[in-house]
Amino acid sequence: MAENELLKYIKTAVDQGYSLDKIKQALIQRGWPPRDVDEAMRAVSVAKPKLSYFAKLKNALFSPSLLFESVQGDGIWPAYQFVLITAILTGLLASVVLSLAWFNGLVPFLDILFVWVPLIAMPVALITLLVALLSTLSFVSAALLHVSAKLLNGEGNFTASYAAVAYSLAPVLPGVLLALIPVIGQLVGIWQLFILISGISTLHQVSKSRAFSIGLLASLASLVFIVAIGLLFMLFSAPVETSQITPFGQPITTPETVQPITTPSPPETRTPAESSFGECYEKEPANWCFTSRDEFSEGESCQSSKEACASTRVSSMAQTLKDPALCDQVTNVAEKDQCYGSVGAALNDLALCNRATTKDTCYSAYGSTARDPSVCQRITDASERGSCEFFANG
Repeated sequence: MAENELLKYIKTAVDQGYSLDKIKQALIQRGWPPRDVDEAMRAVSVAKPKLSYFAKLKNALFSPSLLFESVQGDGIWPAYQFVLITAILTGLLASVVLSLAWFNGLVPFLDILFVWVPLIAMPVALITLLVALLSTLSFVSAALLHVSAKLLNGEGNFTASYAAVAYSLAPVLPGVLLALIPVIGQLVGIWQLFILISGISTLHQVSKSRAFSIGLLASLASLVFIVAIGLLFMLFSAPVETSQITPFGQPITTPETVQPITTPSPPETRTPAESSFGECYEKEPANWCFTSRDEFSEGESCQSSKEACASTRVSSMAQTLKDPALCDQVTNVAEKDQCYGSVGAALNDLALCNRATTKDTCYSAYGSTARDPSVCQRITDASERGSCEFFANG
């Protein structure tokens, strides 16, 4: 009866991920004879169970010491599998969160993002990015951690260092959701550090304080590594005028040559006021802009299309030059009517509103610009008339 109880206890403990050494130590502390414990363990003769991904994820998040005891001696591949699955699931979850945020208009910059990456391709793009990023990060970090561990008398091999780093990435998955919660999302890094210290302590067989020192040293080494990579990138990405350098690195000295005579093009005749308005250019997708400047300031005006930008530019130029003929070139009807009103106010010529399609719009622009409430009385729409009188009397 006692033997059956002992066998049942050992099988249950093994299924839960406890190492045989821990099980034996616990049984002996409870008073079981070491000989009986050894015989029971040989009788069980069960191979160490392979934990599923989600079992490893649960243990990594909430019982890291138990996880690292169960994965000792597993090799690099199971740990790297954990990194890959974490990257894939994180990419899927992040794409769902970003899509929901976009549908609800919570993150405006996603409109620009989805211009370049179609919504349906978002999961593939995020998964590819995260697999590459976490794979590279895990191996580089493991290498720096292993060097740090050896400097501080850690006993584990590189596989142990990689396992500590790989399973410390577990909070990345729930971190996608936790990032939506203020303050809480910032604690993910501390959570990862706690798991990493537990892994270093267990797999390198050092105390928690020494494990913390190893982790700190590895973090400093990672910072130095990142700075060095950044400096190298800046160094090699600096432009070099290759046309002035020989294959042997010596500068080319060329005699002065006679420059060909070119016939200059006649200068474009533009008034100073016209020259203060730049041409429309595409600042970003669906955002066309032009600049206007005077002796005191410079401004930028943008519209959603090239045609709308050109119309606004001509209207602004007409008001600056006080030229009603330019208002005739404005394509937007409402903007053209406002142009007639503003230019008419500048020229004290209310008759220009006779050219407007909607005279109320022209009268409103005239009255507001000239600060003449009497013109506002010509407006038939009560709301438009009230707005005109508000600005005319302001």
